[in-house]
Amino acid sequence: MSTLADKLLQASLVSPGPLRLQSQLCKLSKEKPEWSLDQKINVLMERVETCSQAEQNRLKESGIQAITVLDEGFPQTLRNLQDPPLVLYYCGNPANLHRLGLAVVGARACTTYGRQMARWLAGEMARLGISIVSGLALGIDAQAHAAALQVGGITVAVLGCGLDRIYPRAHTRLARDIVRQGGTVITEFPPGTPPKPHHFPIRNRLIAGLSRITLIVEAKTWSGSLTTARHALEQGRSVFAVPGPLNRPTAQGPHQLIADGEAQILTGLRDLYRELAPELMQAQGLQEILNRKIPDELARKIYGVLDPFEPTPLDFLVQELKTDVGSILSALMSLEFDRLAESVGGPAFLRNPLSPTQEYTQ
Repeated sequence: MSTLADKLLQASLVSPGPLRLQSQLCKLSKEKPEWSLDQKINVLMERVETCSQAEQNRLKESGIQAITVLDEGFPQTLRNLQDPPLVLYYCGNPANLHRLGLAVVGARACTTYGRQMARWLAGEMARLGISIVSGLALGIDAQAHAAALQVGGITVAVLGCGLDRIYPRAHTRLARDIVRQGGTVITEFPPGTPPKPHHFPIRNRLIAGLSRITLIVEAKTWSGSLTTARHALEQGRSVFAVPGPLNRPTAQGPHQLIADGEAQILTGLRDLYRELAPELMQAQGLQEILNRKIPDELARKIYGVLDPFEPTPLDFLVQELKTDVGSILSALMSLEFDRLAESVGGPAFLRNPLSPTQEYTQ
């Protein structure tokens, strides 16, 4: 950590911490738009108070780690925000902040249907090595985190308070389980910061920023989940919404996003596969699944070339893989037998999802 980064961390530990720094940085950005981020922070550090050595020691002793926006390992997607967090405090593996992420957020007072959808969608995507990002809140958030853990996946929880003030308290064990199973719990608020209502809309931009797609499962029309969706749109990310029964208040938020053209309707896992391709083929964890489900090397190569929505002609496979027609057809028959590919005539073929439960049946 550079000297300037050290000063930034020290300043963030002084009350009122990150919100004050954020406000002053925004003001400086308007005054000097031509300055680099380093230049702005350098000037900012000359104007603010920094913490004592004792406070720095307490942070180290707590086991909480910190990374500043000036450090090399800071996630680029968050650095690119108009109002990036200047410091991230975390427990767990910071490498997860660079993974392909799916935000799954929604109502605290969710329905049974909402819980089922959150667990199914989060669990199936976590199986493929995608990081499930959410806010550790009651309801949909907790279901998404738990589903990822249940299938041995990675999940990231973004808090609106200090890491020593887990909120809600009932989820202290869930936060520990996330870290214990290789996930990450992060916040831009220093230790000792209590949860306050205005903190949560602020943290929602980080949930969106760490995710390639933001998925709204259930939400009322004034829900903070809709704030997360709009942060995602501002950041140029994709938003999907799960439709629900017309007579339920928790379906009104997703329906509003869909009606306003702010979210795509989610009709099944296939929509997420389509949006994430080709990134999905590069996701951490997918290669292990490929090796397990498709032991034949040629069949794996064919599966990687096939598209889930645009039929791939047989002659293209022969040309692309530089293999004879007989071997290609034999491997395709194996994939079709395992329902991992299907013939659509021509002859041409489509790729089917690797996920073990392609349709929700519970």
